[in-house]
Amino acid sequence: MTFFADLALGNEWESKLLQYVEHDSVCFSPPLCKGWDVATTYQDHTVKWEVKTDRMACRTGNVAIETRCNGLPSGISSTEADYYAYFVLQPVTDPTLYMIPTDHLRTMVTKDYRVVRGGDRCASEMVLVPITDLYDFLF
Repeated sequence: MTFFADLALGNEWESKLLQYVEHDSVCFSPPLCKGWDVATTYQDHTVKWEVKTDRMACRTGNVAIETRCNGLPSGISSTEADYYAYFVLQPVTDPTLYMIPTDHLRTMVTKDYRVVRGGDRCASEMVLVPITDLYDFLF
């Protein structure tokens, strides 16, 4: 998929997150905001979400967590989100959703997992976390 197709898919699933979390109000991040994707407020408590969709994880058994881009901290290293909402898209069934506290995910990516490069121009560094290590966060 192209960058813009990926962006459209991501925006679609940011909206779908609202089907899974209780909220009285919602705010989507402004364009070019890299700190978080969606902020929900429920009973005067605001939670910032980073929303990820992954079409390959059901085949590879891993989710890719970005840590750097163009040599600079990005993704999990720079987010302001409280939680990662990670949708693993599956070809036939409904998506699988993992809701992971960001601090916990930051700790996980420091473990001895495989690191790969990918994304546009292979500029991103990502840690491959086995889906089985996320089962405690299955929604």
